[in-house]
This record gives sequence, C-alpha cells and structure tokens, in this order.
Amino acid sequence: LLRFQSDDSRAAGCETSSLASSLEPYCALRGHTDVVYGADFITRDIVATCARDGCVKIWRAPPPPLSGAAVPTSRGALETVYPFTSGPATRVRGVKYLDDLSCPTLATITTHGHISRIDVETASCVDHYPMRGYIETSCIATNGSIAAAGSRTHIGLCDFRTSHLFDSVALPRRNTDSARSLSFIDRDMLVVGGGHGTIAVFDIRTRRWLMTSVPMGNGLTRCAVEFELVHDAPCVPFDEERLTAALWADGDARSLMVPAIFCHAFDETFARLFVGGGPLHTSLFGSFAGVWS
Repeated sequence: LLRFQSDDSRAAGCETSSLASSLEPYCALRGHTDVVYGADFITRDIVATCARDGCVKIWRAPPPPLSGAAVPTSRGALETVYPFTSGPATRVRGVKYLDDLSCPTLATITTHGHISRIDVETASCVDHYPMRGYIETSCIATNGSIAAAGSRTHIGLCDFRTSHLFDSVALPRRNTDSARSLSFIDRDMLVVGGGHGTIAVFDIRTRRWLMTSVPMGNGLTRCAVEFELVHDAPCVPFDEERLTAALWADGDARSLMVPAIFCHAFDETFARLFVGGGPLHTSLFGSFAGVWS
C-alpha cells in the first residue's frame, strides 16, 4: 500500500507531475501466491485483494510507520475466501466493495465470466451470477449497489439489491474494442476504457451509449461518443518503429500498436481524467500514464 502526501504541485495537461514523489510506502501485504489483480478499501484500514491464485483476501493494514522507520509487513490476512470451490484454477480478476447495501459486501469477477457476492462479515461467498458466453472478463466497477463487469465484447450489469443480472450491453466499435477498465460517474454513467485506447460512456438509466451524429455518405449516422486519448497525445512514450518491428516479427496486425486503457479515474470535479495502460501483449513496448483535461 502507498500513502499519498499532500503536494501543491499539479499536473497540467499531459506534462510530467510530482505524483510519484508524493507517494510513500505505507505497508506490505504478503500472502497471495500469484499475481495480484485488484484491491479495494472496505474501511480506512481494512483492504480486500484478489489474485490469480483464485482467492480473495481481507487484510487489516498496520498503523503507518514513523518517519524513517522500516515499512511494516502484514503476512497474515484476516480472512481468505475462494469464490469457487475449484480454488486456484479460477482467476479472480477484480474485487470491489459495495457501500450502498444493508450488509458489507464485496463483488468479484473471474475470467470464467462469473460475478460473485461475498459477505464481508461472514467471509463467505453467498451468491454467483454467471454471464454465459462472456470471453476475457477482466474488469469490474460498482456505484455502490450495481456491479458492472467488462469482457471482450460486452458489459454485464448486476443489481445486488435485487440479486440478478439485468442487462448485457454490446460494446461500441462493432464489438472489437474490448473493455479493459471500468468506472462510474455519479451513479448512472459507466465509463469504459477500451482495448484500442478509447474512452466510451454508457447511460444506465436509458441503457444507451452516449451518441453523436456524424456525416457518413449521403446523410448523418448515429455512433457512440468515444474519446481518442492516445493517438496524438505526448503522454504515450512508445517507440513506434520498435513497436512496429516487434509486431511484424510476431505476425500481428499493426492495429495492435494502440495501447489499451487498463486503468482510469476522474478527479472529484470530473474535469480531469487519469489514464494508464499499455499494449495488450505483455511482450510489446508502449506503457503510458497521463492526465487529460
């Protein structure tokens, strides 16, 4: 865990900021046996994590260290929950705390396309919501009572108040973009970070993508509003020649050059957007992070 230290400096556009220098190690949580995919706070000092080892762990973070002291390490989780009895065979790709329900609840998503509901008080999985036909489910977000899960072609929406999946939404861009990160604006607008470096917005109330009219042929056609954040932005520091050479050597399409958006977050005014990501193939170059206004 990292602790944010207040700093008066601010990022402007895509210029380099002192964000890294304002973060300091808070504590280390050791216990997972494979890659950690996600984490979310339940309270100020209780944290839930999920990993490739197939489990969700709930931790109590130790008190922050004194200035100059060694970073404390917590080697034992308070609870360990396997959303599926298959255990490590099921990768848990994301975990989120829902703060608008009558009892403390976690939502998780697995690569097999299942949203699971975990009761924090009993440290047990109490329900599953399978999304049949979903491929590469890899991200999850919540507005407090609704969980959204993203896959290669669709977004699944699950209402934890009524315990059911109530919608499955095809992604824009003819289902080729893939959802790699999700977040909510207020309660009704779902923001999707795509596999081809785009941001799109879905209105849950009307169950429609935000649309705009663009000229096509002899008239206007309606298409989803998507913000191209990486094509002409200086915050994408990949070497195009090296990346292209690596792609052609692997026989891949040149379109894979565009980095995916693996994480994003608006500030409290929704005026600036932090975005980070990189190529879908881990062997390729092109990781980036930036702030857009």
